Amino acid sequence: VAPDLRGYGNTTRPEDSAQYLMVNLVDDVKGLITHLNPENKSKVVLVGHDWGGMISFCFATLYETLISKLIIINGMHPLAFAEHLLRSVTQMRMSWYMLPFRHAVIPEKYLIMNDFKFFEKIHEGFTIDEENAQKYVFSREGALTGALNYYRAFNNDSDQLKKFPYRKINVSTLILWGELDEFIMPQVAVYNKKWLKDVIDIYYPSEGHWFFRRCAVEIFDRIRRFAGDKNETSVFTMQAVEEKIQLGKCVSSPIRTGRRKQKHLRSLPSNANLPDVMKD
Repeated sequence: VAPDLRGYGNTTRPEDSAQYLMVNLVDDVKGLITHLNPENKSKVVLVGHDWGGMISFCFATLYETLISKLIIINGMHPLAFAEHLLRSVTQMRMSWYMLPFRHAVIPEKYLIMNDFKFFEKIHEGFTIDEENAQKYVFSREGALTGALNYYRAFNNDSDQLKKFPYRKINVSTLILWGELDEFIMPQVAVYNKKWLKDVIDIYYPSEGHWFFRRCAVEIFDRIRRFAGDKNETSVFTMQAVEEKIQLGKCVSSPIRTGRRKQKHLRSLPSNANLPDVMKD
């Protein structure tokens, strides 16, 4: 089951940004799981990417007994991200967009510039048809605002993520991480592990934020095997990794290689024409 998060797709889009506080997002997941799995007869494997990863960490903190395993794909534990953000100027630059996204009106105007040019920059691995579908979905009334309200929720409670009773999560967890993520540095994956008692982390040295799309077969197989307790060990050498990278394959590594220069987004596309409201 792959549900749309609150505010995305065909879900309702509450206008009040307070409705997007993390406690409400976690309650959404709880409601779905208890609806699909009444009486908790068969625990679920919870998979989260990006915001979904953070929601999954918070959910597991509160409702660990409802899940059997946790899979995080380029997602962050709130305290892991906070720890790295305070230590890394590079991560601060990569996270520049979070503050302006909290403002009203202007972010929507920015994102629609030049036929959603920003989307083309961040959606690496999307086909042209998929990209056009994304533009269509987010061109609908209120669609962008729903997504941006995840950031604007912090205007209602800037300390919302500090209020969860964090502890080490006991369920077995798999972390899959594309090292060339434009938004989150791979060191965050290392900090994530501090909050997990039983964790396997796998890195993809030549892949970015959306690598699960380009490497769909590989990632699905990883998820299937982990969910079914059919994990395999494999012989690993840096030379083999480098050779596969040169061939453009979705190569994975049990250790963070740190051998590729990481990209991050400029604050604005170089060819962007700013609307007047953004020049003041």
